[in-house]
Amino acid sequence: MPPPPQLLQPPRWTSDELERDRQRAIEIFRKQRLEEPLEVYLEAYDEKQKAFEDLLELTVDLTQIRERAVDILADKRLRDALRYIAGPPICDDDWKTLADATRPSALPVVAGAP
Repeated sequence: MPPPPQLLQPPRWTSDELERDRQRAIEIFRKQRLEEPLEVYLEAYDEKQKAFEDLLELTVDLTQIRERAVDILADKRLRDALRYIAGPPICDDDWKTLADATRPSALPVVAGAP
């Protein structure tokens, strides 16, 4: 009968190694996001702007959302545009990372903000 297989020990990282890797990941993320081609952004912007204009026109400046809900939900472009009406197209965590806003002095002070 062969000996039982040896179990591999899981890797263990020190706090310093984890922090080093975390900082490196942030730098890679920043570099990739900040070096994205402008042309790609401009094309996407034009497409999204057209979708928002169509949404505003269809709903008479959002006053008829309920009446036009079926039309909006049936059209992916309009549905996506509606998803961004209530918030920014970049999530808060990504924005803070890109702006290096982990430093309290990098965050704007807004009255009543959490």
